Amino acid sequence: MLPRHEYVVKALAEMNQKDALMLRKRWGMENGKPMQISSLAKYFSLTHEKVTEELRRVEHQVFRRARELEDIQKYAAESPPTNR
Repeated sequence: MLPRHEYVVKALAEMNQKDALMLRKRWGMENGKPMQISSLAKYFSLTHEKVTEELRRVEHQVFRRARELEDIQKYAAESPPTNR
């Protein structure tokens, strides 16, 4: 199951800027139009294969971090307040 959009956006904000830009362009988060891998390759001066490899790597990172952020939020909401 994919994490909610708000956590993906937060995770993207924490990432390396170039990696986050690649995902935002691929997913069309900047202008509503997803960018094809061939266009990303040209934009970043990389091969098609390298872009595919990088997308796989950074998608894994962003989804993992987004799930962590979502879990942290759930845990905080479920935990009773401590009396100090």
